[in-house]
Amino acid sequence: MSGVRVPEAPPNIFYPFIIKGLDGENEARHHFCTILLHRNGRRALLFKASKKAPYLYRHTKSASFYFRRSVPDDLRTLIGRREIKISLKTSDKSQAILFHNLFAANVERTFHDIRVGSNMNENELKKLIGNIQGFTVKSMKRHADGSVEIEGLEVDPSRAEEEKMLLQAAGIFPSSSPSSPSHQMQVQAGMRFSELEELYWSKTKRLTAKKEKEDRAIYRTFIELFDNPFLSEISHPMLTIFSEILEEYPTNAKKIYPNLTAKQISKLNHSRKTLSPKSINKYMNRVGVLFQFAINRGEMSVDFSKGKRVEEDTNAKDEREPFTDAEVNTLLRTVEDEKTNNPDLYWLMYIGAYTGMRIGEICQLQPEDILRDAGVLCFDINENHDLKSCKNSGSKRLIPIHDNLINLGFIDFVSSRFNQEFLFQFNYHLEQGWSYESSKETRYFIQEKCNIKKKSFHSFRHSVATKLMNKISPTITIELIKGVLGHAQDGQTLGRYGKGFKGPILKHVVDAIDFD
Repeated sequence: MSGVRVPEAPPNIFYPFIIKGLDGENEARHHFCTILLHRNGRRALLFKASKKAPYLYRHTKSASFYFRRSVPDDLRTLIGRREIKISLKTSDKSQAILFHNLFAANVERTFHDIRVGSNMNENELKKLIGNIQGFTVKSMKRHADGSVEIEGLEVDPSRAEEEKMLLQAAGIFPSSSPSSPSHQMQVQAGMRFSELEELYWSKTKRLTAKKEKEDRAIYRTFIELFDNPFLSEISHPMLTIFSEILEEYPTNAKKIYPNLTAKQISKLNHSRKTLSPKSINKYMNRVGVLFQFAINRGEMSVDFSKGKRVEEDTNAKDEREPFTDAEVNTLLRTVEDEKTNNPDLYWLMYIGAYTGMRIGEICQLQPEDILRDAGVLCFDINENHDLKSCKNSGSKRLIPIHDNLINLGFIDFVSSRFNQEFLFQFNYHLEQGWSYESSKETRYFIQEKCNIKKKSFHSFRHSVATKLMNKISPTITIELIKGVLGHAQDGQTLGRYGKGFKGPILKHVVDAIDFD
């Protein structure tokens, strides 16, 4: 038994090769791919390629082929990984298929042995797992007759029929009936969801560290729930199931269960707080972003996340409700006590009340961002620093400073901080950004010190929007209100060019904000 060869016209059966040295082709075929050979006293597996390769994929950048096989859920803890991924070190498809089938034979047999190895000792189990963890192309040898040998792999010839069924179930070799077209389509499934995600990150503008971390966590949840599906496998039913799982999914799941996958977490019978409708819709929206990216590149034709939003609970919107005039006056009256001892909190509250700016926009201000535009003192919201960011293109804007802030001495405060890099002394959080520390402090002040429950700093923004919307007139238009708040404009000119409106145009709009 010196090698393996393929006949010029192999019969249409399970076993597409013949073993040299056996008596008759039929006897040879009964040994399938699992033939025990002795080569210089060592055991080896000789194998010939089938055309089926369900775990084969080509890297989009390097064009090299890889073998990828997800580890079954019941074996992930033992094996210590979620996926077997091995570079085949070739861009030649026929060679890649041959290597793929070698790895598949070894992996499927090892999975089976681990499952049935209840009587194995620890060393025997470690050896089996090592077959997978240490398997590389370097462990294979090519022979002149086209066969491939994996040295050191122990194989029992008596198990050939059993292993044939294992590989057949895995889809590596055809069954006695012809392959269906749908199965052939699955074999050529193409890009996986994780590959799409990495392609998206390589092409898109970088987000804040906080937002990117959130988005990656959402994509990881989808990948783990559905075993990193091929894009061709994604469907409306899959996204419906995704939505249903999220309705029962615990909040902060990875913090509570750091050693479990999303799929394992989803199967837990827990009594913890579950994701809110708003969070579920956020998951759907983020996955939809990747689907739209895939559609634009021709990788998908349908955004399966559409129509999967859930209705939000009105109670969940409490913290985004506007303050009443009485509540704003209570906040500003109470914060007067902080003007000397905690000027950062003092001015943060006042600026929020008289501009409607987002808390992160205020905290990232630098002294030079307080400037005059055509004689009008303004806040300049920009991204002129690595630690500064704007939510969207409309967020880059000039906001005139309200007369009340000027009269209270805001310019003197700016002058006292002119030698500092940033106007306020709140710390920047690498993952949560500027709002992390300031949100905690303002939430305590609003809800505990002023006893205004279920509202947050963001309620200032809604208060300002409500105030101005109630004052719409020929001189205070919706477009001007959007210019103050940093909402995207409908027209192309305002949305694409410049920083929106000049300071003098918006000055009267800002000064119309009052809480009398």
